[in-house]
Amino acid sequence: MKNCYYCRLIGCLFCFFGIFFTTVAQNQTVLDSLFEQLQMTKEPTTKIDLLNAIAGEYIASQPLLGANYAQQALTEGEKYTYQCGIADAYKQLAGSCYFQGNMLKNSEYLIKALPIYEKLKDTANIAKVLGYLGSVYEAQGNTDKQIEYFYKALRLARLVKDQKFVATLLSNGLGNAYKTRNQMDSALLCQVEALKIREKIQDTWGLANSFLYIGQIYWSQKDYVLAENYFQKSLEMSQQINDQYGLCVATLHKGNLQLEQNHSKKALVLYLQSLKIAENAQLKPQIKECCEKLAQTFTTLKQFEDAYQYLRWAVRMNDTLNNQENKKKIAEMQASFEMQQRQRQIEQQNASKERQNNIQYSGILLFTMLLFSCAFIFGKFQIADTWVEKLLFFSFLLLFEFIIILTDPYIDILTKKEPLLTLLANACLAVLIVPLHQFLENKLRHKWLN
Repeated sequence: MKNCYYCRLIGCLFCFFGIFFTTVAQNQTVLDSLFEQLQMTKEPTTKIDLLNAIAGEYIASQPLLGANYAQQALTEGEKYTYQCGIADAYKQLAGSCYFQGNMLKNSEYLIKALPIYEKLKDTANIAKVLGYLGSVYEAQGNTDKQIEYFYKALRLARLVKDQKFVATLLSNGLGNAYKTRNQMDSALLCQVEALKIREKIQDTWGLANSFLYIGQIYWSQKDYVLAENYFQKSLEMSQQINDQYGLCVATLHKGNLQLEQNHSKKALVLYLQSLKIAENAQLKPQIKECCEKLAQTFTTLKQFEDAYQYLRWAVRMNDTLNNQENKKKIAEMQASFEMQQRQRQIEQQNASKERQNNIQYSGILLFTMLLFSCAFIFGKFQIADTWVEKLLFFSFLLLFEFIIILTDPYIDILTKKEPLLTLLANACLAVLIVPLHQFLENKLRHKWLN
């Protein structure tokens, strides 16, 4: 059970790295440019955006420093009531908490960011927050909710054509979720689709992930040749981008393949290589796993003294990880309860808001229909034509505005809030309304003449 926990935790961290960033290494050139712009700018909203961008560069490598810049952005955003800046700051603070292992605060910040993005109709960021919430559920081992939120995020990411995020959700998200459920066919479909996207957009870091995950699926299916091929591709790609975690895991998996095929000496060489990488990168769970595998391999080779030494090392690492595990489990239980409570509250609020909107929509529609009816009824009586025409014109104006309200969310998605495209879409709706207005006006005039 503990091994499963570590696998889930490390897998989840790997997923979150994929969702939050295309690489864990901070780009010093980008940071220098951002700091230079920050010193020069006097525009409050630009300053807030820059603070959030700086926070994003630090979140993975130095989460506390990243949180400091995100908090500054939040304070300034609240001061100037800059909603986009506030939501972005919450998102960065959530990332900082995640990398510090504070699941409670992570989910709290995400839930604060989501309704702001929804109010702003920022589909791209709504997708990202939903994806991050899926990762929270992954850390809690709740695959049902994990898959539900990843699919919600995927639908929106496809709408805004965010190909990199689509690939991340398919590979690091849904692919791994289906693998956890032992639904290998579904997992492979997701991984292959993600691989094609990453090859198309030349996402090197993402490709290293995809090769690793596809290799794991083939390994579980006992197809050692294909598994070896994909692990080697992942290793080579990880070398290109200097991803020590990817190097360590790919080498470790290659060792597992050899051990499973009773090639103990080949496995021994690979495990020692993986252990060296894990030590240099201070990857404690991988150090423990390498030591366990080395103990097992030396036992197979009947080198019991070496096996005993590595087993002792694995036990020491296990004690260290257990202390961390107990703290994380308490935080996760608390986070799970708090998140479920907040989620229920949000769902109730959304349901109540939807009911209110439906009532208002029904009222507007009935009132519009009443105005049309009045226009036709008045047309039968000796009422000034100009008043009836004005009533009819007002009815159509109201109907047009009602249609605009109903179609506005879909128009924003299609036009990506580009002013010229939005104007063009609204003009098309108006063109559709004009013939109907002329038809009814002519029919009304015919009645007056009769």
